[in-house]
Amino acid sequence: MVRFQEAQTVAVASILLAGAFGEARSQTDNRQRPSTPTDIAKAIADGIEANTLRSSPGALLEFESATSRGNIVVMKFIVNDFAAFDGFKSNSDKTRVALVTYWCSESRVASLRQGVVIHTTYARSDNNDRVEFTIDKSSCTTQ
Repeated sequence: MVRFQEAQTVAVASILLAGAFGEARSQTDNRQRPSTPTDIAKAIADGIEANTLRSSPGALLEFESATSRGNIVVMKFIVNDFAAFDGFKSNSDKTRVALVTYWCSESRVASLRQGVVIHTTYARSDNNDRVEFTIDKSSCTTQ
């Protein structure tokens, strides 16, 4: 279980770094900042997709993609260790707290308040099970 937790920590750290790089790039860009929830979601997904560290195929936890669908940022992770997945699933409340804390932080909550929704899926590589998290502005009030 420790190995999966380490892999999960690396994945979350990659997303944090991707967000930081995306925010830094947007501050130095002369173009206008996205203003609609759809445009904001696309900018967030594009930043995560471009800057997230990729693990090798077959790693315990693989970042698959970050895309947007309307105002929703969709992130997908693949879990290759099924025993670790079962432990992760039984303790998924801790991951939800970490995701809410991250997305509801002062520097990111504005996107949620404008209507952006973050949907993260951790799926077993055999597609037999998954854990999904959806974070929106209402998530921040329960923090």
